[in-house]
Order: sequence, then C-alpha cells, then structure tokens
Amino acid sequence: MRSLIARIRHSLAARLLLISIASLFAVLLVISVFFATGWGHKFDEVLLPHLQRYHAYLLQELGNPPTREKAAALASQLPLQILLFDEQGSWSSDGQAVARETLEKPRRPRNSELYRDDHSERFYLHHRSGDTEVFIGISKFPERGHGGPLLLLIALILAVSYWLIKRLFQPLKPIRAGVAEFSEGNFSHRIPEARKDELGELAGQVNHMADAIDAMLKAKRDLLLAISHELRSPLTRSKVALELIEQNDITDGIRRDLNDMEQLLSEILESERLKNAHAHSVLQRSEFSLEELLRDVTGKLDPDGKRIRLDAEDCICLLDRPRIKLLLHNLLGNALRHNRDEIGPVGLHARCHDGQLVIDISDHGEGIATEHLLHLTEPFYRVDPSRQRKTGGYGLGLHLCQVIAEAHGGGLRIESVLGKGTTVHVRCSLG
Repeated sequence: MRSLIARIRHSLAARLLLISIASLFAVLLVISVFFATGWGHKFDEVLLPHLQRYHAYLLQELGNPPTREKAAALASQLPLQILLFDEQGSWSSDGQAVARETLEKPRRPRNSELYRDDHSERFYLHHRSGDTEVFIGISKFPERGHGGPLLLLIALILAVSYWLIKRLFQPLKPIRAGVAEFSEGNFSHRIPEARKDELGELAGQVNHMADAIDAMLKAKRDLLLAISHELRSPLTRSKVALELIEQNDITDGIRRDLNDMEQLLSEILESERLKNAHAHSVLQRSEFSLEELLRDVTGKLDPDGKRIRLDAEDCICLLDRPRIKLLLHNLLGNALRHNRDEIGPVGLHARCHDGQLVIDISDHGEGIATEHLLHLTEPFYRVDPSRQRKTGGYGLGLHLCQVIAEAHGGGLRIESVLGKGTTVHVRCSLG
C-alpha cells in the first residue's frame, strides 16, 4: 500500500490529474462567487418584476377575497400549490398541510414577498387580502437522489482522465529507455520520434545529442589510433638504433621504457580493434585446454608457485587463446602487484559452467573505494593519479580486459572491500 501511494505521489500523470481537479474546483468556486454576488443583486431588478406581474394575474383569478373553490380550480389548471391561511384555518390545494411557522423569507432577494418552506423545498409568493394570507408555490426543488451513481460517474471520469494523461506521457518510456542505452555506450540506439508534439521534439533532440556525443568519441578514438600508428615507426627505429650503441645501465633503462611504450601502443590498438561493431570476426577462436593455459600463465608470473593459489576445473574452451591469455596475464599481474603476501596468496578460480568460462581472481590488497569501482575499466583511469608507472600502469590494462571479455560475449565485474582486497569476476561465452 505504501509503495502504491509513493508511486502515485511521484507519478507525473497523477500530479497533472490532481492539478486539473484543483483547477476545476477553483474555476467553479470563482463562478459560484461571481453569480452569488452579481446575480443576487440583479434579482430584484430583472426577475422580481416578472414574478410580481405573474403573481398579480394569479391573484386576480383567485378573486378578492380569495376562495378555496377558485384556488382549487386554479391549482388544477396550473402546476401550482396554493396555500390559504384565514379564519377557517389553513388550506392547501394538494391536501398537504403546511404550518405557517415553516414559511420564512430567504435572505435574498431583499424587500420581496418571496418565502421558502424548508420542509417541502418550495418557494412561495405571498399576498395578504384582509385576514387571508395567500401563498402561491412557484417551484419545487428536485428530489435528492442517492449519491452512488454520481460518485460512480465522477470516479469513471477521473479514471478516463488518468488513462488519457498516462497515454499522453507514453513517449517518456522509450525516451527513458533510450537514455539508459546511451549511458551504456550504445549510441546506435534510436528513440522513436512518432509524436509531433513537444515529447516528439524531445526525443529528436536526445537522438541528436547521442549522435553528437558518438561523433566526438569517434573523433577522439580516431585521433588516438592515428597517433598510435604514427608512433610505431619512430619507436621501431629507436629500438633498432638502441641496439647499435654500446650497452650499459642507461641503455637498459631506455630499452625498458621503449618496451613499455610499445606495449601501451599495442593495448590501445588492440582495444580499439575489439571495440569495433564486428569484434566477433576479429577473434581467432580455437580449442585449447583451460588447465594448460592457466598453468602456462601462472608459471611465468609465479615460477615458485607460492604467490598464486590455483583452483581450476579442466575443460576444452573454444576461445581466442592469445587474448584470453592476455586477459589472465593483466588481471593476475594487477592482483600480484597489490596483494599482501603475508596475508595469503592470490586466488585464481576457473571453470566452465553453463556454456561460459567463469574466472574469479581475488587478492588481499588494500581494496578500492566504492566511488572508483565503476570507473576502473575506463581508459587511462587511475584511482591515484600520482602513482608511478611501475606501481600503477597506464590505466589501460583493465579496460583491455573488459573489451576482451565483451568481445567474447561476456563481461567483467569488480568487487572490492577497503582493507580486505579485491575480486575480479570474468565471464566469456564458450560458443
């Protein structure tokens, strides 16, 4: 019940309906006040003379003094109720007794001979002829019926109004879904622009915004790729020239820096190649043993077998072996770099389950704050921008791992607890 009330309270359609109802009541109130103040003052000037003339004709028919026989004859000809109060007592043309005390002048109109009987809900014109008082009933209020049908009709009108308002705002659903797609990076998605109203224009503007963002990101990627390609040639020439000079500690440091730059360029080109719309055609899938691949990677990163605890189920995988190997190498390298070996080794769990390769890598590092987790796979993102290359890398490794997993029809998810460590979950489709 609370959730329903909260949903209605936050519903745009419900708010608009309430505003419409409030506006309607305000209009009715203004109209009522207008007629109450304006029409009441005009009653004596406009309607009362006609009523008095009609009253005079009726009194002429009743005679002077009025008799009950003439009153009965007149009441039988016209839809009137005539009351007589004289020495003989009270008399009513319809046989219904009316006490004189119940007839009172209404507050409006003023200075008129208009009376009202609250019991019969009639208005009466009054005349005195000697000792005889005459009351001629000129109208009768309609009988009050039950309020059930009226309430049902009002509820039906409100329900139809709410449905129409909901239908009016129906385009907000595809707009919201489209914005969610854009936030996931799917800028090829398009929001339908069937409507020609403001919401249709909004959908068109959001699509235009998505095109602009996609164009800017594409230009950024193209620039990055162009720079990466252009740097390969001077990088290769530098490595060749380095081999031709006398080797020492300085040249060894230069060689390491050149190798790091070459790795960085390779990761940039590889990630952009796999992010292509036809990434599945780039993959070179082949069958291989999962256990053999894991031992190959861990043997190079942990020759002594003390820093990585391997828990794997052997199975035959149909995946791009070099790229899966690169993924494992990057993730295990990160885990070993941040792991506190005195607490325990890095955990590597791998198995084939339900048509997927499932890999979980956990360390006992310092952990990562929650606000950084969603950004870890962004290119060049670093939790601590001041970190050095040897401790923090360039910020492309996790991004490349995510791209490799997604190219294989899977994904990468990171969980971390400050002070306890981090776990990376990888899923890749085997088919």
